[in-house]
Formats: sequence, C-alpha cells, structure tokens
Amino acid sequence: MDSRCNVAYSGMTRCPVHLDFHRSREIVGSDSVVLLFVMNKPSRLEQKAQSCIDKGEYYEAHQVYRTLYFRMTQQEKYVELLDVLHSGCKKMAEVNQFLGSIDLAELYAETLMKGKIEASEKILDQIAEMIEQFLNPSFRLPSPDAHTKFISTCVKWSQSVAKKRRERKHGLSDLHYVIAKAYINHGNYANARNHMLFADRPEEFASVLKRMSEESGCKTSESELFCAMSVFQLLAMHRVQTSSKLLAAYMSSLDTTAQSTDSRHEILNFLRLLCNALTLHDENLFDHIVGVYRPHLDSDPSYYSYIDRIGHIFFGRPVSRKNDPFGGLFGNILKGVLGERKEEEDDIFSDSDFEPNATGGARSEEDAYETAEESDIADTPQKETPKRLAVDNFDDLD
Repeated sequence: MDSRCNVAYSGMTRCPVHLDFHRSREIVGSDSVVLLFVMNKPSRLEQKAQSCIDKGEYYEAHQVYRTLYFRMTQQEKYVELLDVLHSGCKKMAEVNQFLGSIDLAELYAETLMKGKIEASEKILDQIAEMIEQFLNPSFRLPSPDAHTKFISTCVKWSQSVAKKRRERKHGLSDLHYVIAKAYINHGNYANARNHMLFADRPEEFASVLKRMSEESGCKTSESELFCAMSVFQLLAMHRVQTSSKLLAAYMSSLDTTAQSTDSRHEILNFLRLLCNALTLHDENLFDHIVGVYRPHLDSDPSYYSYIDRIGHIFFGRPVSRKNDPFGGLFGNILKGVLGERKEEEDDIFSDSDFEPNATGGARSEEDAYETAEESDIADTPQKETPKRLAVDNFDDLD
C-alpha cells in the first residue's frame, strides 16, 4: 500500500469508534489520494438534549430541541431539522413527556411548511409514525383533539407542495392514506373514513366502510348507509370513477343471499345508475333516475341536497343553499381534515371547475376521463356559463 494511503488509513483508525461512517469516496489526483468520509454525528446540542433526558431533566431537554429548531430554521437546514424533531418527538414520548412530544411534532409540521419540503416516502413514514404514537392508548393526550393541529398543518403543507389541482385543494392523497391507516390501526374508523375520502384507494375504502359497519354492530341494511353517504360525498367532489370503484367494491363484499330489499339497498342501486348517467353526461337520464327512485330518496332529506349539488356540478344547474349538508356534515369533515381555513362551499367543491377558457378548448368525454387523474390545468375564475357549455367542458379530475 502506498505510504500516503497508510497515513490516511492510520488516521481513520484513530477516529472515535462510535462515529457512523455512511460512505467514503476517493478523489484521485496526480500526487495524492484523499479519503472523504460523510459522518452522521449528533450535534453538540443534540447530545445535550439526550444528556438532559438521561438525567431526567425533561424541561431542559425540550428547550434544547426548541433551540435547535430556531437555530436550524435560521440556517435553513430544514431537511436535517426534520430528523432532529422526529427523533426528539419520539424520545420525549418514551419518557412520558406528552406535551413536549406533541410540541415537537407541531414544529416538525411547521418545518415542512417553512422549508417547502417535497413529499417523500421517508417524510410520510415519519408523519405516520408520530400519529401512531399519539393514538397509542399509553400516550396520554391532554385533550382528545390535541394532535389535530399537527395533522391539519401536515395537510396544509401537502396542499402547498401538491402538483395536481385536486390535491392542491384537499392535500396529497398519499398523506391522507397514511393518516387513515393510522386511525384504522387503532379502530378509529370515523376519522379514517374522513381521510379515505381523499386517499384515492376506493377498494381499500370499501373495506374500511365494511369494518366500520361490522364493528359498530349495524344491521346490513343500516351499514349500507356508510357506503351511500361516502359515494354521495365523492360525487359532490366530482369523483365519478372513484365513486364507481368504491360502490362496486362495497357491493361485491355484500352477502347476496342476505341483501336487503328496503330503501337503503335501493339507494346503492340508485347510486350505481347515477354514476353511469354522470359518466355519459346524460342529463335526461339523470332526471329519469332521480324520478324513479324518489320514493326511496324520500327516506332521507339530505339525499336531495347532495343530488342538488351534483346537478349543479355536472350540469350547471342552480343550487339551493337550503338544508345544504356541505355547510354541516361535510363542511365539518373538511374543516377537521384540512385545517381551520374557512372557505365558501363553491370554492371547496370546485374540483369540477367548468373551464371554458382552458387552453385547447373542450376535450372529448373519453379523453377527459383518461387524463383527469393527472389534470393540472391552471385554475380560472368561475364565470356564469350556459348549461350546455358546462357539460361539454366536463373535467372529472379523477
């Protein structure tokens, strides 16, 4: 071995053994070989925080982590800071410092926002891990909704970095999915359902609704309402393909020998036909189906509010705000899932934006469905447009 290499090697062996060398590389010059090592060594403040935890000085440890947050934010070391805060959140929870753990999680979410960090599998895994930690029965939340600020800030971050127009309004589907899975793992199906609405996993969504109905002890006929309301809400967000897949997956899971014949099961049949009418953009068929199933729709007045809204979105019909469920049930879902931002219902449910001024003009119906999943057309102010034009410029955004 060259003497210069011996020097480099002997220098390496004198390094403290606790350092973690991830990789090395050789830069070969005409006269020398330089070995560069990338080390993952905790900073002095990180070591101090760990020392405080080891000594039981938890308040001091928490303050050290906050100091790291402000210092690294000022230095714009956002990516490194995420790992520090994630680790600190976990360590504080392990010593039952629940408020400190939640605080560090909230700083983690703020770091995502400030750094405009792109979504990655690692970040989604870290978010999921922290939510799982908060939902663990051994983690004593100071209040039932103490962790919701963290979740809503993460959703707002995902809106800010999303590429698809739909996800810029509702948040990344992958984020909603990992949040929903965390709730499912802890049997919180109500919150899981709210996030599955935005998760783009209709088949898994159907399984969640099935488990939700089974564990709530509902009869088969009553459990079908879980699916019906979810389909209505997806259609109100202009999600025809997702609604159809959810409905098909849910109905395939039903026991065909015990299917109910009352209005509740008829509502599922109604929704199946409704999805077909919307896929065809057939307003006459839409009206006919609503008329035929009116006796079953009368069982719940809220159905008409959804139908009213769907007619407005797909066919440009005027919408009545009387008994509008979107300011109630669904409005609360969006408020809880997407944060505290208050928006008009027309803005929230503008996934169906009729875009007569979009570049390239109206697309064919087939093309609209094939490309809607990747649609990223710039938002344009909604204007009063003729009903026929609204239909021709239909954009599913699915």
